[in-house]
Amino acid sequence: AACPPLSATGGGGCCSVHIHVNVFNAAAGGSILTCRQVLCVFLAWVRFDLVTSRFARPWMWREPSAAPLYATGAEFTWGERPWEQGRSGAERRGYDVPLFLKRVRALMRSPAYADMSESERMQQLFGRGNASAVAALGRSCSMNLRRLTSYGTMEVRRFHGCLNEAVLVRWAAFCVAFVERFHGQDGEERHDLTAGHHDGDDDG
Repeated sequence: AACPPLSATGGGGCCSVHIHVNVFNAAAGGSILTCRQVLCVFLAWVRFDLVTSRFARPWMWREPSAAPLYATGAEFTWGERPWEQGRSGAERRGYDVPLFLKRVRALMRSPAYADMSESERMQQLFGRGNASAVAALGRSCSMNLRRLTSYGTMEVRRFHGCLNEAVLVRWAAFCVAFVERFHGQDGEERHDLTAGHHDGDDDG
């Protein structure tokens, strides 16, 4: 009973709460965002990942089904047991923020990007296929972008399971407020997503 509820196989045995914040679905409530605004929210989430993780219980901090998004890249894989995380010599797959941003920059710098419609950009960036940029992240991370092309939502998978309705309402309100604050609509939180300081050694 003293052990955290992570599965012994690393497959994710933890009960958690997923909050979907609408950003693309015009039939639902909330602000409709552009792809660039969604990326602004994502970059802010990565920036504050260690902060938001502390809102959840400790057993969620390294839960494989809601993995942290570190700017330096993944620190464990889905298949690693909780007590072996970080020890595997296997190639990291998923949760790869640097690779995702590399793909985003390459797409946004391409001549074809300027001629794409917003829906075409959405598919190239966040589509369900393995060729999309977001395939580098997968869906089992603290902020899942793969639901953008199915439900039109940014899915926050960070929080632990909870039966306290007041806590859940506040957490949902926080997730909505985070998206509203950081989408950069007022120009205060713009990011140069095409900039890269180490383009010459992206693969090194």
